Amino acid sequence: MKNTDIRQLAMLCTLVECQSPAETARRLDITPSAVSQSLTRLRDIMGDPMVIREGNSYRLTPFGEQAIGNLKEIVTLWQTLDQKEPPFAPGDSDAHLVLACHDAFGEGIMLDFYRTVLDEASFISLDLHTCANTQQDIAALRDGSVDLAVSPFLELPQRAGSDLCSETIASFEITHCCVSASHPRIRRSLSMAQYLAESHFRVDVAPAGGAAADPIDAALLARGLAARNCSTLNSWQLCADLLERTGRLMSVSQAQARALTRANPRIKAVLLPPGQGWPCLPVQMIWHERTNRSAAHRWLRSRLREFYLAEPAREQDVAANESAQRAPLAAPRPRVRSHLSKIALVASR
Repeated sequence: MKNTDIRQLAMLCTLVECQSPAETARRLDITPSAVSQSLTRLRDIMGDPMVIREGNSYRLTPFGEQAIGNLKEIVTLWQTLDQKEPPFAPGDSDAHLVLACHDAFGEGIMLDFYRTVLDEASFISLDLHTCANTQQDIAALRDGSVDLAVSPFLELPQRAGSDLCSETIASFEITHCCVSASHPRIRRSLSMAQYLAESHFRVDVAPAGGAAADPIDAALLARGLAARNCSTLNSWQLCADLLERTGRLMSVSQAQARALTRANPRIKAVLLPPGQGWPCLPVQMIWHERTNRSAAHRWLRSRLREFYLAEPAREQDVAANESAQRAPLAAPRPRVRSHLSKIALVASR
């Protein structure tokens, strides 16, 4: 993008918003032919059409969908600098922000992030909600009751419109299966035949109608296999207790497996059968474009982005510590001991 003119980005964002080259030209005080020429240059620089005309409307390409949120933010920052807005001082802000995140059990990143936000901006009020992972979250972003949503399970509706921005900031990968340490059939490894033959648990701390299909069952069905025989629980603590007392399985991420085995030492974690295409979902950060004009909201997104970018290094440190102690998924990590109680606070919202 080194040869990109900021005005080309502004043109694209305006075109996506108003869906008309003539209106885009009017808003930017340029000619319609300049809009067409600017779009052509931008497409050449990006190596992607960015938008495709369909009748009287313009639809973003997949790459355009991925990039538009960041491009809008760049344009907003440019406009802010042009207006000589004073720099944001988090320590002096008394903004009220609402963050809705997926059930991040086992992922200490959200707890660390919340603590850091309050340390850096002690007067900011930051509410935490749990995503329902349905169109209810989209409606909340649009009506302003939620400022920022973060989840691997929340999908923007097709043709979501130009008012919502999104950015992929991490990935959520299902890698392990937790079972009772004394499970009669599962020892140190797990075959696909065993996995399909057993009954399972899944946890949903914010059940809601209209939620997307379970990604594990969707992956199994896509491969021509049967969906799991699965019961839903609304508590991770209950899941930890029932895994010990039943023969059921729980498919989780590595971080969640680590947290479950800490919560109940009578649970063990085994790797899922390899080569089966287990879900690896993009963690999306979604916000309404009106918040692009708010310095506090831009700061919150920037800090969250920084935390997720730094998370792989933190996970490597944890893995190295566990390897040194020869206890994968079982090494103590003091900041997680209160995780079950804290995640209940998030779920209660």
